[in-house]
Amino acid sequence: HHCPHPAFSVCLGRMESPEVEEERQARFKALPFTFSNTDPLCREKILLLRRLRFALTAFKKPTLADYEVGVKALEEAVAMEEVLWLSKKMLSMLMGCIHTAASAYVYPKTESIPSASFSRLLQAISPLCRILSVKQYGQFCALQRGDFSTVRVAAKSRKQVVSQMKGSDEAPSRLRVAETVLQKRSSRVLLVIDKVVNRTNFAACLRTVECMGVQEVWTILPLAVFTMSVSKNITLGNDRFLTVRNFESVDACIASLKTTGRQVWVTDQRRSTMSSPLVPPLTLPARLAFVMGNELTPPDEKFLPLAAQLVHLPTFGFGLSASLSVSVGLYLQQLFLLSPEGIGEMSQNEKDQLRPIWYRHLATNDEVHQVYRRYLSSPPAVIADLRKPEEVRAEHKDRTIRKL
Repeated sequence: HHCPHPAFSVCLGRMESPEVEEERQARFKALPFTFSNTDPLCREKILLLRRLRFALTAFKKPTLADYEVGVKALEEAVAMEEVLWLSKKMLSMLMGCIHTAASAYVYPKTESIPSASFSRLLQAISPLCRILSVKQYGQFCALQRGDFSTVRVAAKSRKQVVSQMKGSDEAPSRLRVAETVLQKRSSRVLLVIDKVVNRTNFAACLRTVECMGVQEVWTILPLAVFTMSVSKNITLGNDRFLTVRNFESVDACIASLKTTGRQVWVTDQRRSTMSSPLVPPLTLPARLAFVMGNELTPPDEKFLPLAAQLVHLPTFGFGLSASLSVSVGLYLQQLFLLSPEGIGEMSQNEKDQLRPIWYRHLATNDEVHQVYRRYLSSPPAVIADLRKPEEVRAEHKDRTIRKL
């Protein structure tokens, strides 16, 4: 697919064609540039910034008259193309104004916005397509096609969404997804990770554990660390749906393990003579505590007297072990392959205790939470497939190709 945009994306960043960047630099050098308020370019930048802020404020107001004022202010800002070309920050603010205008158009607060006003706005932005980044260009093309999937609901219009939820007998889709995930949750396996050194690795482990359907994770904090915070950019926020318990010492963790009545398996990737590969005929016990080490060392030797089984994963390369989060995924997958009936093995009482916690995390505000609480006594039906529908995935694929 040929893309008319002069920019193209590479790896993790964005790179513009040499012609565009050379023209930008040439126009930049041709204009006088100082940080003095008396400089004409500086005054133009201040004027452009004011117009963009004025347009953004107008689009947030509820009336059609305010919307028209915002469109006019944005048209005046677009007319200052010479200044917009030089400032990528201004272009980002411009796209912010467009998305706010689209949100007001799709989710009107009081007065409906006519399509002619929004079309006029898009038409005014059209001449700037050649100086937008790849991502901005893709967003603009989506709005031109009438694809408002990236437009967020404005704060005040959330009340309308809540009122629609209250008046509907159909369960919200995210609650159906949550119920589907809950039916596959397993409390048969408890994962214990001993003194993870890197917080990023710990976050990756939590993401892997949640993906594999294990509910409970215990971790022993390394020395001089009293909390193990995680990055939502890595866990995608899914760590909220796990039961994570931190221990300050190995002794405290062992004392709690003894009260659970679980059989303890300890990983031994060094493959000692007492270690067995995690393959049949091994079977998953009724209640298992699976103890793993960290990025550098195996589990503490204090776990060995409790161990009913030492296990390792067969490997066939120079290295004896994979990275920590990958090892977590491989071990958990192998455990459930040994005993597939362990998937979703959780008592009804445990599910009833998790459901209100999950609903609280899923709710975006107190009003939505009140709506979700209605389904605690009668949970919604599960869905057949957690993946997005085929047409949604096809549209996402086409949108990605058009961006590239």
